[in-house]
Amino acid sequence: MDAFSTAKNIYLAAQKAYDQKNLDECANQLSNLKIALVECTSFIPSQGNDPNSKEACLTRSSLELGVFHSIQCRDIGAFERYMKQLLPYYQDFLSNSQSHPNVV
Repeated sequence: MDAFSTAKNIYLAAQKAYDQKNLDECANQLSNLKIALVECTSFIPSQGNDPNSKEACLTRSSLELGVFHSIQCRDIGAFERYMKQLLPYYQDFLSNSQSHPNVV
């Protein structure tokens, strides 16, 4: 199985745990997910080292799940970290959507 498929499967497990209100399992899966995402993408976009669009979407969705999880856990520090990591994805998609309307 390739790194992207592994990361996607971990994301789906984390989302399922979150949906079932199993916050401990969700946290465990989110931790594994960060490692899997780093193995298949640059994780945070930077000049010259951007993930492809499917990796960027998965990473953005994963970080959003982390934001929701941190809110449920009332973990302000984790919320702030996830938001800081998430911000470049919103900025990147905004700039891409202006030049490529079908990207978003």
